[in-house]
Amino acid sequence: MKDRNTFLAILLCLGILIGWQAIGPKLFPDAFPPPPGATDGGTGFPDGGVAAGTQALANAPRDAGPAGVDGGVSAKAQGTSATGTKGTNAPEPGAGEGGTDAGHEAHAGPPDRPEERVVIENEVVRATLSTKGGTIARWELLDPRFAHAGADGKQPVNLVAVDEKEALPFATTFEGLGWPADASYEVAERSDRSVTFRASAGGVTVEKRFELDPKEPYQLSLKISLQGPVPKAVVPSIRLARITPEQQKRSGGLSFLMRTMPDIVRPTCAYGDEIERRRYDEDETSFAHSGDLHWVGIDSRYFLMAVYPAQGTRGGCRLEVPEKHRLRATFELPPLSAGESQTVEGYLGPKFKTQLSAYGHELQRSIDFGWFGLLSIFLLYVMTFFDGVAGNWGVAIILLTVTVKTVLLPLTNWSMRSMERMRAISPKMKALKEKYGKDQQRFQQEMMKLYREEGVSPFGGCLPMLLQFPIWIALYRTILNTAELYHAGFISGWLEDLSAPEPGLVKILPLLMGVTMFVMQKMQPTPTAADDTQAKMQKTMMYFMPPFFTFIMYGLPSGLTLYIFVNNLLSIGQQQIIRKRLGTDQVDDGAGVGQVKTGKARKARKKVDGKA
Repeated sequence: MKDRNTFLAILLCLGILIGWQAIGPKLFPDAFPPPPGATDGGTGFPDGGVAAGTQALANAPRDAGPAGVDGGVSAKAQGTSATGTKGTNAPEPGAGEGGTDAGHEAHAGPPDRPEERVVIENEVVRATLSTKGGTIARWELLDPRFAHAGADGKQPVNLVAVDEKEALPFATTFEGLGWPADASYEVAERSDRSVTFRASAGGVTVEKRFELDPKEPYQLSLKISLQGPVPKAVVPSIRLARITPEQQKRSGGLSFLMRTMPDIVRPTCAYGDEIERRRYDEDETSFAHSGDLHWVGIDSRYFLMAVYPAQGTRGGCRLEVPEKHRLRATFELPPLSAGESQTVEGYLGPKFKTQLSAYGHELQRSIDFGWFGLLSIFLLYVMTFFDGVAGNWGVAIILLTVTVKTVLLPLTNWSMRSMERMRAISPKMKALKEKYGKDQQRFQQEMMKLYREEGVSPFGGCLPMLLQFPIWIALYRTILNTAELYHAGFISGWLEDLSAPEPGLVKILPLLMGVTMFVMQKMQPTPTAADDTQAKMQKTMMYFMPPFFTFIMYGLPSGLTLYIFVNNLLSIGQQQIIRKRLGTDQVDDGAGVGQVKTGKARKARKKVDGKA
């Protein structure tokens, strides 16, 4: 049937699209310029991911050179208007951004001192701060669920990754003061949860006080104070930077099947109802905004490093991707006069949906759920509830599958009954084909007449798959973009990370999913077409789809594969029950299976319809 062919074509195109996005960059790297932060592993993954790359980069030299110490990003220096415009392509840094404004007197920076590092920590974070720029040298998450395999066993994830070309995160420049971003500070005060850095030059003193929030474990406050003979208010700008490692050398063949999901790291600015992200492979690699502002940060799939005003919403942001794998996000504060201070706050931690919502400042918008955002949030809440009950995210996904199947039960029952009725009338369809096969128009008319008389729909078999497509996509986005499922395990020694594909070359779960999909295809009525060529093509598609989807699922998160596998099992059981109740379990559908039980089928159909 043409309608069935159309559906199969759409299904095939969707599968090819998903598969191409998943494996295209791996098979044809030259045709897919990787976005900044696109590594061969997700944030915190052990094999070539951001965590592993971060570990290496964190030990790299960080003597910020000229590229890492350019100055503020005020609207004046950028040449931007007071109100940001979506899609603004901000100019590249020029000579006017060296930290000295032509209208102000430049102060010589503080004298160089040997770098000193101070560690502050709480129950979930260990932060190493540096006197070089008064910055964060390491930010390690101590929660064991984020640990990754290192040379010395399990290692905490470090969110800081820069090299010698970039200043460390929270480097601060002052437009009108002329100090470099890596100016030398000294430790003025310190405690277990706070440290104060101080730097002086030309009678001007700057203090930067970092303190871990006692109530919010992943939140950090930074108070900037200015003292001394400053002729005019200066504009502080806080820089967040990130360098992601180059993609690992590909060994070719089927090696991509062994890899984890790629991470996406982007500089991000949230303001008003908008959120802007930049990537290296976009036409516009920079963005500037000034005015109301929620937060500015470096955003990855599962972790966020963001800075935002402690009070009010005024500020400016600038996003830059000047080179491949090099990211910058700068937060510009309101002007600061001598004797004044300003406080900003930062969030450096996992992207838990409920936790980000509780922090405020619209941080939860860093989670990119895509088109089916509301559905993704609903699925996340349901899985979180089941995980709280069962204590296992794999069990939570199974219970989610059962819940969704129960909700859709009336529709799927109708669809499966329609398919079984199609099986029951298959001899009549075959007879029509033999009688009117040469007259395609008459054949189609008689087929539609038969459908009306028997109360069946040729589209009935498509409904369960169509209903599941949005759920698949929403679940895929949820697994890939929320920290709740990051490193969430199911069965120890087998599926220990549902956010990543099943490890190993021979993947059991995708193969089982393919087998169940094949069984489902075999249980559907054999297609009846106007000509043998069309029927053969339909049967070819039926046999092609299970192995094709199995191949696609090889590179997708195992949590999604688990959902589809369990849903297939439930569908097979449901259809078998309906088949027995309708008496079509041995109906000859054109493949020579059993005898046609027309009388029993009609009685069972009336009985089931009466109960429905």
